[in-house]
Amino acid sequence: MENKMKKTNQSGSALLIEMLVVCAIALVFLSMPAIYATKLLQANNQSNVVTELRRINLSESWFWRVYSPNGYETPQYLANAGAGNIGAVAAQNCNTPGLLGAEAASIFVTGTYSGYNWTFTPGPTSPTQKSGCNAAGFTTYTITATPISTANGKYSYFTDQTMIIRFAPQGQTASASSPIW
Repeated sequence: MENKMKKTNQSGSALLIEMLVVCAIALVFLSMPAIYATKLLQANNQSNVVTELRRINLSESWFWRVYSPNGYETPQYLANAGAGNIGAVAAQNCNTPGLLGAEAASIFVTGTYSGYNWTFTPGPTSPTQKSGCNAAGFTTYTITATPISTANGKYSYFTDQTMIIRFAPQGQTASASSPIW
């Protein structure tokens, strides 16, 4: 009878170890979607950032070409600053260009979008003001977008009036000397 009891105890221990191994394997499989979800979120945020940078660069380029030598303007101004309301409908001219939607301009009002902190920095004021424009624009501008946390994105971004988008690994600040995206 003593041998029978030992065998039962050994079987129980083996069963417990088998159950722990099965639970460990299940936890590994359950954690995989979380890893992929984070990577998917990062990729989505990074795509949104690059898209917005391109949209703003194109609007700046168009404004500079049409209203030259007035220079570049802030995203809020490009949305429709002359009308007093971002995105308000008004006749398009130098003072109310309406080149960006309210969403793009609001990025710089709130400072955040798609898990990134955004900064628009205008350069010096243009030495000339185009006739019909209320104020001279800027000769240069820079835009930076840095992830708020590692879960939001792997890269920080930089662009300026050259329209080249540059990036740097997270933890570093992208600049004019960073690699091209």
